[in-house]
Amino acid sequence: MNEQENTFRILTEEPLLVTSFWCRFGWHNWTKYKEPEKVREKYDDYVIQQRRCAACNTYNRKRLYKL
Repeated sequence: MNEQENTFRILTEEPLLVTSFWCRFGWHNWTKYKEPEKVREKYDDYVIQQRRCAACNTYNRKRLYKL
């Protein structure tokens, strides 16, 4: 669908177009969660895991616990 256009957008550092019809409805093709990592938000430290949609690169994360 938008693969050729997205190639040009990557090279010009523009946001990518949605390549899956279902992403428009919120049905994403998620990758596996990455390894847990420690992040600092304001004054607190958290351990989070993140994943992305393989089609539209939408970011999703879950907070595992507070340090």
